[in-house]
Amino acid sequence: MAALVNRFFNQFASTIHKLKAIYSDSVEERLKQSLYEASHAGASPATSQCWPGPCCLDEAISFAAFSSGVHTCEVKNNDFAAKSIEKKSLRNISALLKEELIDMLEKKKAKRLWIRKWLSDRPITGASALLLKQLRLEEPSEYRLALRVTAENFDELLSLIQSSIQRQDTLMRDALPAKIKLEVTLSFLATGMSYRSLSHFYRVSKPSISKWK
Repeated sequence: MAALVNRFFNQFASTIHKLKAIYSDSVEERLKQSLYEASHAGASPATSQCWPGPCCLDEAISFAAFSSGVHTCEVKNNDFAAKSIEKKSLRNISALLKEELIDMLEKKKAKRLWIRKWLSDRPITGASALLLKQLRLEEPSEYRLALRVTAENFDELLSLIQSSIQRQDTLMRDALPAKIKLEVTLSFLATGMSYRSLSHFYRVSKPSISKWK
């Protein structure tokens, strides 16, 4: 959590720095444009105009025209205008940063979900628990066609490799049984089913199947 908060505030500081630069450049360009417009608005050397200023400034800006054609401007309460821009910048980005932080927390929470609901139902509705179990008891010939081995051959093969393919359970989740691993492998060899189809049939995640193929 501390790393997440640090990352958020680093992004916050970086965004403020960028926005300050953007607002600064924007104000400078607006002032240059305003001077140009004032010079072409029929201002005489002795005329002084009052311009309301760009939309991001609250103070009026006065322009004076000189005979040399060079215009100067004076920004009233410049410090106040700068602080006003900074406050508006913070208000504008606060909502965006809040949404970003929420997204980061939701993604972190999503990563904690180790298994989906349809995968967690494997012991109840998976092919190993339903179809193959039923074929093994009621239709041994169909069981042999499904896996290309008899029930006795399957048990013998499982006893030989179980210690090699069985993983230990963890505090976070139970390990996939060696029996299901062997059934998935035999089904793949017997039928050539895609990993996706095997995933749906046995309710085992596709990445898990890919690891021990």
